[in-house]
Amino acid sequence: MITLRMMSVDDLPRLNAVDRSEHITRQYVVVGDTLVVREVDIHAGPWDRTPEPGQHEHPQVAAWRALLERGGILLGAFEGADTLAGFALLLPELEPGLADLALLYVGAKHRGHGIGVRLCDEVVTRAREGGAERLYVSATPTVPTVDFYAARGFERTPTPHPAMFAAEPEDIHMVMDLEVMDLGG
Repeated sequence: MITLRMMSVDDLPRLNAVDRSEHITRQYVVVGDTLVVREVDIHAGPWDRTPEPGQHEHPQVAAWRALLERGGILLGAFEGADTLAGFALLLPELEPGLADLALLYVGAKHRGHGIGVRLCDEVVTRAREGGAERLYVSATPTVPTVDFYAARGFERTPTPHPAMFAAEPEDIHMVMDLEVMDLGG
């Protein structure tokens, strides 16, 4: 049984235990105004858990910590009492009225069981409760990831957030209108 619960900054090192690895064979690229599928052969492995020399934590964990320090909300999906199956991080205000679904990962062995849907739905609920009118996601351009967000109600935005686009120009930048979208919950 999967339960969702809040996680704290002290839980950040646990996130690296979620196995993000996958074999990517198709991803989207933006050509003009159109999404085009390209065949690829990418093996994304688990996160490197080793800190850089002289650092006390891996740079990815430090980046996640910075998001939490900006008011982020970290949600974990747990199998049983203590096995972290996936997580999501919501930044309630990327700018006024716009929240950011900064992270959503489900471990390789837990995919396909609705965990990502539950995490995404909870993020949408919390973004609405926080007063956001729209929810932004900079989606990894893999076909399953972009299609997942599109099925949840996100649409590709013609005007990506400048800082988000600068940080992740290859991603597919998407927005959900929270005032219109109804997840049936």
